Amino acid sequence: MERQSDEYIKDYTITNLKKEIVLLEEHYREFILQRESSDKTLACKDCIEKHLLAIIGYSEEALKYLPEHRDTWGEIIQWANNRLEELPSLQCTNKEEEDNIHEIISSIKEMRLKATEATGEVCYSCQLRERQDEIDK
Repeated sequence: MERQSDEYIKDYTITNLKKEIVLLEEHYREFILQRESSDKTLACKDCIEKHLLAIIGYSEEALKYLPEHRDTWGEIIQWANNRLEELPSLQCTNKEEEDNIHEIISSIKEMRLKATEATGEVCYSCQLRERQDEIDK
């Protein structure tokens, strides 16, 4: 069996890292929905832990395939470890806890943007905002 090229592995790693970040964001959003609804939601600490661990794993792999962005991958790893540490106490039973989850969601978006920029890609939403700013001038 032939080994995949480093380029293929890099693309695979980064694509899956970004997928895990997006899925993580959805699970945090479910904590807010859980507070607002009596319906069952996807607010599951086990799932959040799984996505955080996957983010750490893919970021560690990215260190090998995109070492020029070592600081970015290290920052994402540290960020994910911080989320793991606070996970046992994560709740959304009041406004303060909901605000905390909104802050986490914002930081998730920042991590996704950092991963995107480290690969030389441009964020689609950022491109749209830039175009809108040019139109508004």
